[in-house]
Amino acid sequence: MKKIDLKTTFYEQVIVCLSFMFLFILQNEVIYPLETMSRSDGFVNQASLFYLPHGLKVFSAIVMGVWCLPVIFIMQLANGLYFIGSINAEMFLETALACLAIGLPIILLNKTLKQPPFLSLLENKIIDVSLFWLFLSLALITSLLNSLTQSFVIGAPNNQLLWYYLLGDIAGSIGFFIFIVLMLKLKNGFFRMSK
Repeated sequence: MKKIDLKTTFYEQVIVCLSFMFLFILQNEVIYPLETMSRSDGFVNQASLFYLPHGLKVFSAIVMGVWCLPVIFIMQLANGLYFIGSINAEMFLETALACLAIGLPIILLNKTLKQPPFLSLLENKIIDVSLFWLFLSLALITSLLNSLTQSFVIGAPNNQLLWYYLLGDIAGSIGFFIFIVLMLKLKNGFFRMSK
């Protein structure tokens, strides 16, 4: 089994933490107000239809494996504190279940492939698919798990909230992936032009 480089893992966690701060501020200060103005459903305060932080959760899970979970847990609670002004037991449970929805598929996939359970999916040499399909399939699975658990905790009277969570997580994940691809293309184009 590969030895974990704690120094690298710490730097990755700091980068993910700063990325979450940026995305949560973008979500709370730009996307949420736009959704509040344009949506008339009763779930606008509970579920975004374009939740970008879910894309970062999926991306960091692929890159870091389950080592991203402490950062996701802490940053999600910090976002709750920022957005709502307090942390309560329900928020703590929602955050724990959101982490479970991200971590469980990674552990199960690694165990199914007879790999160490905490291995990053990028380090898993058995998985032979494109990064896009890996990202998209993990986004779909984690979105479904997250939707089910969040709807359960909130105790939604109907299944409509489940679909809002599912759509918002998937749309945000795809939006995040497109953003990453564009940033990489811009970076590569910039360095090509400067040579």
